[in-house]
This record gives sequence, C-alpha cells and structure tokens, in this order.
Amino acid sequence: MSRRKSVSLLLAVLVALGMLSVSGLYQGVQAATSGQSTPSVTVTPGGSITVTPTGMAYGDQAAGTHIAYNDGGGHKVALTVNTNTTTWNVKCSKSQDLTSGGNSIASANFIYTSVYVSGTPTTPVVYADQQFGSVGSPSDVAATPTTPAAAAALVVDVRYDLTVSSTQAAASNYQSTHTYTLTAS
Repeated sequence: MSRRKSVSLLLAVLVALGMLSVSGLYQGVQAATSGQSTPSVTVTPGGSITVTPTGMAYGDQAAGTHIAYNDGGGHKVALTVNTNTTTWNVKCSKSQDLTSGGNSIASANFIYTSVYVSGTPTTPVVYADQQFGSVGSPSDVAATPTTPAAAAALVVDVRYDLTVSSTQAAASNYQSTHTYTLTAS
C-alpha cells in the first residue's frame, strides 16, 4: 500500500473515531434519565384539650350544704378543644367518688352540666346533670354536633354541682381526680 493511501486511510480512521467519540459524548449529554419520588403523609386523627383551672377547692362545708356552679365560687372548668377531624367526643372519668378515708360522697350528689361558651362549631352536643363516669366507663361531656364539624378553639364550661347530704360523715379533704379525654377520628 502506498504511503499516501496509508496516510489517507489512517486519517479516515482517525476522523471516523473522532466522530464516534464526539457522537458518543453528544448522545451522553442528550440522553435523558428520569426517576420518580412519591411523597406521602398520614395526618393522624386527634387534637388537643386544655382544662382550666386544674384544681378546685370547696373548702370547709357543713353537712346539708348545696354548692351550685353559679354560687360565685367558680366551681367549673373550661375545656378548650381543637381537632382536625369532624368526628370527636370529650369524656370525663373520675378516679373515685369524692372520698376521705372510708367516707365518700355519693356519686349522685356530685354532678355536672356542660355548656357551650364559644368557638367553632357553635352547636356542639353538650350534656346536663350528668354524673362523672368512672375510669372504666367515662361519661360524655361534649361531642360532634348533628352536622359534623372539627372543633377549633371550642370552649365548653363544665359546671360542677355538689350536694353535701345532711347525714354526710364529717371528714377532712374529700378528694377525687377527674380526667377529661378528647377522642377524634
């Protein structure tokens, strides 16, 4: 093969290789790849409930005394309820009846009425003249209105009414703990 043909052939091979390598680079830049991301979030049912005040003292009371929530002693708690769901319920359970040692005040003598005060919804279900439920079977305080609505800064007063019977045993410091629970689904 002549030298001229060899050089021409070599030059042609080098040009072809150059074009292939440039073509390969060009295709690499242009070739698109794709991937997917699938964001996911679960919003759990729930919310919050605030009970104010946390303590309530009746002080010294004589047998035969009736103390209504509106007697000026502030015998009520305010529940502030917030939920992100439209089906919810607030219940109250007691640790025991008002008890001092072996003495207790009958459950029927210590009742509550719940009253809507403010917030949304404006028509929650509330309850009148209820006994505080036990730990195993709490009683209803407030619930979803007939037209379901999430509770947003809903304030419900729970107004306590205490009757100390005329035959109640004298004892110091009758106590119980009331637990308010919000359930939302």
